[in-house]
Amino acid sequence: AMEGVRNNRRNSYRISVGKKGWFTMRGCESQYVTIKDVSVTGFSIADRKRELKLMKGNQLSVSFEDLGYRLDLTGRVVRIEERDDMIVYGMTITNICNDLSTYINIKQRPARR
Repeated sequence: AMEGVRNNRRNSYRISVGKKGWFTMRGCESQYVTIKDVSVTGFSIADRKRELKLMKGNQLSVSFEDLGYRLDLTGRVVRIEERDDMIVYGMTITNICNDLSTYINIKQRPARR
């Protein structure tokens, strides 16, 4: 069973999240963004309003709640993907989030049925 989309540039499975998360970055206004997906090494956010204007190397934090967990992730922008309806920013995680692997394991269980 596939536990998420495997992409040849990535070495860990990403789990779809699709939740609103709170975005903070030095010098930027805090706001809600959509957390698209997450893996043990990274995450991505969708900027539907195209207002974030992030650049590769930017450091930022997001926090979101799902399945009773509160996940606080800090990341560095490593990929910027322009799509018709949004800009997707891919991050590499730079902090330790203790609940992350547990959350991912629980989140990917339904896909295994």
